[in-house]
Amino acid sequence: MSQLAGLVWSVVRATWPIPLPLDVRRAAASEAIQAMLTAGHPPASPSELVSVGIRGVALAQRRHTPSPALLVPSDLANWALSSAAPDTSEQRLVDLITLAQVWAMLPEADQEAVAAVVEHRELPPAAEALGVDVPELQRRLSQARRRFATLLGQ
Repeated sequence: MSQLAGLVWSVVRATWPIPLPLDVRRAAASEAIQAMLTAGHPPASPSELVSVGIRGVALAQRRHTPSPALLVPSDLANWALSSAAPDTSEQRLVDLITLAQVWAMLPEADQEAVAAVVEHRELPPAAEALGVDVPELQRRLSQARRRFATLLGQ
């Protein structure tokens, strides 16, 4: 196996949760790594090339994902990811992709409850927007939290 093929395979293994066909991930990683190698940059380490490949796959995932803002409302993504600042842009992409995957699996009622609170920033206006009382909204949020944690594997 050539060194490039080994690097691409490392990227493919690292990006297995991304919902893209294997051939699309492989092509995106290979194109990104080859572009880096042929762009005249100083020699990169294998780990740097793998990071470049992961970024390439993340960009391909964006191109292949229907664009209701990565399937997660942008306010929700910012709110959900603000508590733990990722160390790298790659980690932020992985976090966003994970959030989008988990968000898509939540029932619509859970999505509505969380999105209403993020949008209105307080429970009373969020409950009013949903046409429920505050205790009902709190129950829905608690249920959404449990489901989210279960889906995330925590």
